[in-house]
Amino acid sequence: MATMFWDAKGVTLLDILPQGQCINAAQYCSTLVRLRDAIHLKRPGLLRSGVVLQHDNATRHSANLTQQWLQRNGWELLPPPSHSPDLAPSDFHFFGPLKRHLGGMAFKTEGDHVGELKNWCAHLDLGFFRNLGSSRFSSRYGSNSDASDRSQRPMSYSEYSRSTGSLDIDYKKKYEDEKTENDRLRRELEETKKSLLEAKTELDRAMKQRDATRNSDRLTEKLKAENKKLKEENRALTRVVARLSK
Repeated sequence: MATMFWDAKGVTLLDILPQGQCINAAQYCSTLVRLRDAIHLKRPGLLRSGVVLQHDNATRHSANLTQQWLQRNGWELLPPPSHSPDLAPSDFHFFGPLKRHLGGMAFKTEGDHVGELKNWCAHLDLGFFRNLGSSRFSSRYGSNSDASDRSQRPMSYSEYSRSTGSLDIDYKKKYEDEKTENDRLRRELEETKKSLLEAKTELDRAMKQRDATRNSDRLTEKLKAENKKLKEENRALTRVVARLSK
């Protein structure tokens, strides 16, 4: 299992959990420690100015142990918009391109697909991550590497959300668009299945008709041969009768 943290400047941490293990609250807190170290190295000044973290409402995220860790380290939790579906921006923008990239690939070992995942992340340009949605919070939180005074930024996400309303509408629209597209694809699939069934029925009918025609042709040829034979026998019989009449 891979846990990935990203911001408007790219992937901050890609944490790989060994196969067969599950992430619980304690494991997630250990991952947050590695994330803190990665931020210290990749985003100088961010730990001082304040980290704003967004994740979904999974049990390991909402557990008391995780909440205590976030409070102890002074990290602010960014909740999703109030009317959005329970989906993170990655569900819309990140996992789709990743699945398309990995589609059709075959990996012999776990290390192979981990290496390909890291390679794909390393070659993503800055515009890709800005389009994931981080830039939408720029007016609320500023640049992720900005070391400006935290007190200059609003502290309530709900205030920002109410003042703009754009985030709620945007995520809700994306969810509805995705649902509409899935419904359209499902209808197309059903129509394709119906067309294939009709084509198969028509093919079976044509095959039966062809077989019937072939059988009819063979019967015709047999009748012609028998008719020719009867004609020859009739001519021979006529010659015999003519000789006897003399």
